[in-house]
Amino acid sequence: MVLATAMALVILVSGTAMPFAAGSHGGTHKAQDPGFGCGDSYWGIKSGQYEYDQYKYGKEDNNNNCGTILYTYYGRTNIVKLHTFLPGDMSQQYATQWQAAIQGTDPWGNYGQYAWEHPPEILNGNGAFPASTSPSYNLKAQWLWTNDAKPLTDNVYANYLTNLWLVNTNSYIVIDFMWMQLKSNGSSPYSWVQNIVTDQSSTTKGNTANPASGIQYYQPYCDREPGAGGTYKNVYHYNVVLDNTSHGSGQWIEKVASINSILTQATTYGGYVQAGPFGNCTTLTPGTRSSYSIVDVESGIEVAAGSYGKSGKAEGGFSNTDLYY
Repeated sequence: MVLATAMALVILVSGTAMPFAAGSHGGTHKAQDPGFGCGDSYWGIKSGQYEYDQYKYGKEDNNNNCGTILYTYYGRTNIVKLHTFLPGDMSQQYATQWQAAIQGTDPWGNYGQYAWEHPPEILNGNGAFPASTSPSYNLKAQWLWTNDAKPLTDNVYANYLTNLWLVNTNSYIVIDFMWMQLKSNGSSPYSWVQNIVTDQSSTTKGNTANPASGIQYYQPYCDREPGAGGTYKNVYHYNVVLDNTSHGSGQWIEKVASINSILTQATTYGGYVQAGPFGNCTTLTPGTRSSYSIVDVESGIEVAAGSYGKSGKAEGGFSNTDLYY
């Protein structure tokens, strides 16, 4: 797994740990309330796990002033706290579970309406989605990681991600933008430690990463899945690591990245591998960037096993998710 340099993707990342929430950047913002100032007024919760009810919003709308404080998390109230539990699964080598704040509507119609207490008040996301893929987008996040919940075994990982789902007539693409990866310290008592990711340490698929796209934590792949309404679609999975520097636990971190080149690569890359349980994708080239629309943005925590039966819990939070140009 060697990283080639001839077509290396240029990723612009800036920012440092910040003691207080920062305001939004200028420009056109696709996510409403990117700083989580109104909580469930714009953001839903998307969970693929058992302990789905342990998330918290810091604030919620109250008579349209967003002034009701529900929870303070590591010094901030403009937050979503997330909790993800992966039980041991001997049937899957690379089992995953996740929880994320979502805005917009994913390809299967999920806009966070299954939140335990607070489904989003603006149903079906907001009017900014679907969004064109044409603009030169930037992505901003503020997040923190903790050891308030811990791995339960060795060889398990926690991925802090912002995802974009893209849709056209025949296909879906999900792009996993990784802000940070944690791994089990490997021995009892177990705890999370930060993992500095390289292509050689690909953890969730075990395949060679795409040498044209900077550091990736899994090989881009395609699976054939039932789409909305039951019609099978090609579903392409793409990823890139946006931040690979060391950060201490319990500290709010902000990063801003230009993702324009990544959108182009994800929609035109011809090296996806077949990895689907329902049969092979009809093509391993997604098509053209202009044929896709962005239908949602999700920020969350994925816990992923590195081998059969591995398990763990992870807790952390996001205080900003901003997709803008």
